[in-house]
Amino acid sequence: MSYEVTLTPEAKHDLREIYRYIAVELQSEQNANGQLDRLEESILKLDAMPERFRVYKKSHGAAVISGSCRWTITWCSTSRTTR
Repeated sequence: MSYEVTLTPEAKHDLREIYRYIAVELQSEQNANGQLDRLEESILKLDAMPERFRVYKKSHGAAVISGSCRWTITWCSTSRTTR
């Protein structure tokens, strides 16, 4: 079973701000690109078995998972699709 992964406008904004902070404030565009790639890869992996990630907190149908780079992703399942 697979799920469709979509980003909310707020999530897209957060990703842009993370990139901007690393590229501009920390003056490291190369690191910003790498971090954004890792985040996007992790987010897109939620399409298959999102429950495989360690859940740190559940609230109102959303789960918070964490990665090795001190980030968290809040997600919720709204519908299932098959491919």
